[in-house]
Amino acid sequence: MLPVLKWLAKARQIRGSWLDPFHFSPEKAVDRRLLADYEADLDLIASVSNKPAAALQLANWPAEVRGFGPIRSQAAAKASQARETARAALVA
Repeated sequence: MLPVLKWLAKARQIRGSWLDPFHFSPEKAVDRRLLADYEADLDLIASVSNKPAAALQLANWPAEVRGFGPIRSQAAAKASQARETARAALVA
């Protein structure tokens, strides 16, 4: 069992790369989309600095995405709604 665990420890480097066996799973696609959305939000926050409360609300929406499987999917949907609300408040 020890050699298998050593191999798994070395295989950690392939996470997130195209060699990752779970790279094309729907859950990973959602994770990549959420990360891209968050990076775009941080760029928006950096460009708009006159509403700190709205910026804080926009920066905190990813904290709501937790869990695995269907629980994570539901949390991601709710967080996306919170993101849109916070974005609208920041831009307005």
